[in-house]
Amino acid sequence: MPDQLVTCDESGTSVYVVYFHPAYLAPKDLKTESLYTIHAFPVTHLPHEPLPQQPVLTLRPRDLPIGMGFACIGSSIYMIGGRWCFPSPRKDPSLDVYILDTRLLPPATSHPVENPLAYLRKGPSLRAPKIDPLVIPLLGKLYLLPKSFAPSSSDKDGPWAEVFDPCSDEWVSLPEPKLDPDDFTLPSDYIVRSCNAMGSCIVLMLGCYLVYELDCNHPCEGWKKSSRFGWLPEVQQTRGSEVVDGLWYPWFPFPWFPFPSHLEGACLLACDLAQENKDRPPEFIPVRHTGPGKIGSKIYSGQRRVLDIGGGQAVIFSCGFIKNTDLMAHDYGKLRFTFDVVRLEKKTGADERKRKQRGNPKGRFINCVLLRSLSYVVGEVGSSGYLCGCFPMRGEAQSSGGGTSMD
Repeated sequence: MPDQLVTCDESGTSVYVVYFHPAYLAPKDLKTESLYTIHAFPVTHLPHEPLPQQPVLTLRPRDLPIGMGFACIGSSIYMIGGRWCFPSPRKDPSLDVYILDTRLLPPATSHPVENPLAYLRKGPSLRAPKIDPLVIPLLGKLYLLPKSFAPSSSDKDGPWAEVFDPCSDEWVSLPEPKLDPDDFTLPSDYIVRSCNAMGSCIVLMLGCYLVYELDCNHPCEGWKKSSRFGWLPEVQQTRGSEVVDGLWYPWFPFPWFPFPSHLEGACLLACDLAQENKDRPPEFIPVRHTGPGKIGSKIYSGQRRVLDIGGGQAVIFSCGFIKNTDLMAHDYGKLRFTFDVVRLEKKTGADERKRKQRGNPKGRFINCVLLRSLSYVVGEVGSSGYLCGCFPMRGEAQSSGGGTSMD
């Protein structure tokens, strides 16, 4: 393995993006086999040179499983589970864990890295297979959950849930949720619709809109049906969220948002968990873009995530296709990443009467002040590719390998 520490942005924060590209048949200039690409982008200040036009690492699933889960602790990206498939001679679910220390990556160049597997090391194996697992970094550990708790799930071959502690360097089984069969009618009722870290708890919402929580400070107490997070079905966000300056930002696809009417026009949604009351859900706060244009306006549809980069700043990362015409006609199109570095300012506006008329009695909102924006076109890719993860890494974490989790 290379031993020279090289970082993309030693003085600030870089965002590492992992994207899975499926196999293609046409057009001829597209990649002919599935692969993962890992990109690194400096975001805390404008780079002196243009953004890298090549990924820092390209990994082919002939050498790695597909359907892995991804997460980050400190400077390391963990690639977990999945299943082997063609062109690998193996066809079984994978128990493997691969660890990429981003401090060892070379800077992006116009030439692909030779022997990319040399930058990965094997971690301790899982206790049971997990395909497309959910990975939640919390309290310096990695919590691994299946995509479904159905009794017939292909992951039900050993413990359903596991936790990895980098200090002990091993996976430990977690208690399983005690599900009442009377609460479930269809197999889709067991699917995990969303999974979030909230304080010291992992909170799951299943397909039947039941919500369960696990206190990771006391995991032996097991999963409990949650009443205090019973408002989650109202949000209906996809997997994942981020806490920035004490506010919880769920991740959504766009342009579709299931927002209440008084939140229409918001580019994002924030939730003040500190105002949580057992008798009513917490306050939902609209996030409005104050600059010209719209955040992510150069993307037709895709995913949007909020990433805390410290110093009162955040990155709104958008990933998706520029046009829908190519997707409809050819099943491929140009993929774009945008990084909007913003300052999120809490505000209160309008008088009390107007606030009540608008359905927002407290009148709180958040101004999304754009500080800088970066954009990168990956090129022509197939529509069935997907974002595996995006991870902000501060300069000190990349240079020292610090152990704080990015949750």
